[in-house]
Formats: sequence, structure tokens, C-alpha cells
Amino acid sequence: MDTSLAGGLLEGAVVRLDSKTRVIRTVEGSIRVRDATSAEQAAKSFVESTFRLSFDGSGPTKVVLDRNTDTLVGRRFLYQLYYVRTDTHAALPIAGGVLTVHVNHDNLISYASNDTVTISNPIVIRLSSTLPRTAAEKIALAQQGRDATVVAASQIVAVSQGTPVLLWKVNVLQRSPAGSFEILVDRAGRVVSSRNTSVFKGR
Repeated sequence: MDTSLAGGLLEGAVVRLDSKTRVIRTVEGSIRVRDATSAEQAAKSFVESTFRLSFDGSGPTKVVLDRNTDTLVGRRFLYQLYYVRTDTHAALPIAGGVLTVHVNHDNLISYASNDTVTISNPIVIRLSSTLPRTAAEKIALAQQGRDATVVAASQIVAVSQGTPVLLWKVNVLQRSPAGSFEILVDRAGRVVSSRNTSVFKGR
């Protein structure tokens, strides 16, 4: 374990690193965050000091609290990483950029996981010259064929070899065969991913 990665904050915890990038992926233990007087403050300070991520958008990314829920042993915080370096200053969610922090009733960090991807080439994403929403929706519908309806469409950022890539995420509901699909379309109009997100329960 390399506690120097978090300024000694992680001493006594079990830390798992990505073997290639040396990025901290999970932390388990009972970790006290100095001067934290609430679960919210403990979780936020832990994310900043351990994962070296910012909430203020001073870099190419910023962390935003998505939701927090009470549990039997404390509180769970779910954060989403956003990309802020765009020509319109609009922050976009990064695909897979999720962090989870569990804080117990004593405001100690008991578990944290980091699924964010490192951005080594933080280019400016030009939203002003991207594929129009209507075009992305049309491409997604053509991918699924008949009996499909667009439920929602939004822009996201994926990271490919350290470089952010702008995509349209189009959610499509299909009647036959039944399914709820998430389709990713790039700025050139190519479908780069299509997956059925439906969860079917057995009898």
C-alpha cells in the first residue's frame, strides 16, 4: 500500500491500485477525515484528497454529487464526473465516470470506489459543430428498425486512449422485440455502441 498517494490519509486502509496507471480504485477501512463535521463534508474532502479530483471545475473535469442515500450503517454518496472544457462552457457527463463513497455514522470513510478514466489529452470539445440532435435520433431509430421510439437524447463524453470524445446517447424504446436500448452515436454519424438496458425478471 502506498499511503503517500493521499498524503498519509489512507494509513491502515486497504487500497487497490490500477496496476498500469497507479490510480486508486478502491479503499476499504475506517478512515477519519480531518476537520470533517458531517458525512457530506467527509465524503467531499475524501474525494478531493484521495482521488485528486476537483468540485470547482478548475481543471478539465469537475465532480458533481448525483445523489446520496441513507443506509443501515451510514450514508452512501454517488458522484458523477463531468467534462468542462467545451467551447460553450457546458459541462457534460463522462461515460463511466462514477465515484461512490460510503460514510459510517461516525463520519468515517468505510469504503470508496473510483471508476473514472484518466484524461491525458484534455482538448476543447466543440459542441457548436457537432451532429444535430435530430440527426442522432434518426440514426438511432434506423439502427433499431421498426416499432422504435426515441425516449431521450443527450450528449456525453467518452474517453478513448486519454482523449475525450463527444457522443450522442440516444435512449430508444422498442416494442418488438421488446427492449430499452442505449445507442451511442459519434459526431460523424456512426453508431459506436448499442446495448439493451432492459432488465427482465423471470417468473
